[in-house]
This record gives sequence, structure tokens and C-alpha cells, in this order.
Amino acid sequence: MKESVVEKYLRERVEGLGGRCFKLVDQPGMPDRLVVLQGLHLVETKRPKGGRLSLVQKALHAEMITLGATPIVLRNHQEIDLWIAQTFTRTSSRRSPRSSLATA
Repeated sequence: MKESVVEKYLRERVEGLGGRCFKLVDQPGMPDRLVVLQGLHLVETKRPKGGRLSLVQKALHAEMITLGATPIVLRNHQEIDLWIAQTFTRTSSRRSPRSSLATA
């Protein structure tokens, strides 16, 4: 599976919950996506097999952690689903009516 497939799935899941998933492209090492849903989340997507953080990414992630941010690395659909379940306890009122995620 390509990294682009993982990234597309993340975007679709976040948007299905009423959030936004912006592509970040300005600086080498920057996480792939800025997820805006119940706060801000910096997400790096990688392909499931062999997808590794570069040295630049590792250094920037370490700097972000020092500054109080928590970059997240997600490698497959299961990790995305788990992260969403653990991070977003309640969906936004802007949730799409076509979303496959039901709320209690």
C-alpha cells in the first residue's frame, strides 16, 4: 500500500467527522497533515511496510515535542482508526450526515 493511500484514508476519516485535514508542504521534515478537529494535530503518514522517518523528520519531531507539540505517525488504516477512536471522543456538530461513524 502506498503512503498516498494511507494519507487519503486519513483525510476521508477526518472530514467524515466534520474536521479538516490540511496538506503541509512548506518545510522539509514537516508532518504531512495538519488535522483540525477538537484541536490541532500534526500527522505524518507512512506506507505500512518500510515507511521510516527521515533524519530531518526525526529531528523536527523532536523539536516539536520539546516545544509542546505531539506529532503522530500513522502507517495504515488500523492505526488511523485507533487514533481517531482514542483521540476524538465526541464528533463535531459539523459531522457529515453521510459519515459511517455513528455517535452514541
